Amino acid sequence: MSSDQRYKNVSENTVYVEGLPFSWTEEDIYNHFKECGQILSVRAPKWEDSGRLRGYAHVTLADDKAFSEALKLDGSKAWAGGSGRQRWLKVTEAKSGGSAG
Repeated sequence: MSSDQRYKNVSENTVYVEGLPFSWTEEDIYNHFKECGQILSVRAPKWEDSGRLRGYAHVTLADDKAFSEALKLDGSKAWAGGSGRQRWLKVTEAKSGGSAG
């Protein structure tokens, strides 16, 4: 299997998550999705000056079942650390073909 095919297979099981608390880490994201099934990667861009999350991430899951379970977390609550505020996450199928930033 070529690396392009592997990337295609991985991206097919990737969800896009927005609304993440800025205080969260990639580990917090992993913990939020771990009940869905095996997670292959969590990619969460951070601000260079503060190192905090930008509020969105891509989570790649191992198979279709885990991917389907992850999509069910759309609208799930995320607690924003010490502030005590809760946020509702938007979880959708990641779009492919965008430019890398």
